[in-house]
Amino acid sequence: MSFFQDACGVSIGHGTVNAFTGNQTNNTYNHYITERRKKKRTIYDEFPDIQRGFVRRLKDVDHRDTFTQWNSTLQEWEIEFRVERTISTAKVHGDSSCFTVVSYKGQDAQKAWKKDFRHFSETTNTMKMQLFGINCSSVPLLIFHRELLPLAHFWDGLGGLG
Repeated sequence: MSFFQDACGVSIGHGTVNAFTGNQTNNTYNHYITERRKKKRTIYDEFPDIQRGFVRRLKDVDHRDTFTQWNSTLQEWEIEFRVERTISTAKVHGDSSCFTVVSYKGQDAQKAWKKDFRHFSETTNTMKMQLFGINCSSVPLLIFHRELLPLAHFWDGLGGLG
């Protein structure tokens, strides 16, 4: 069609374009602009979503098979979630810093991850672990600034202050 022949950088906005060529052949092109609705922001949007493949674990620091909570009525520990929670030091692709990564795997992985996320996403104390990023996949992750230092052996040597 000669109307667009050798055209460069053509942009058609909203409206109708009519092209008449030769023997009055009518060609009508309608261009519709669709509106994108803004997604409602959630608390999860406050943290970068780091793809699991961008996280390279360096060393596992701790591994637990269950979440437990203290039942003050029964005066004993109870299993809250059945989940494997692993705390590791890691590197994140594109960043030279070391991070602490907590991963959750098992039947209650999402529940345990959400509970920890709610707790750590509200941290405002600079002396506590601060959340850097998240991953909401089938094996969800919480990614914290800096590397967690395993210092329990120092505390044990000081009379169990840890």
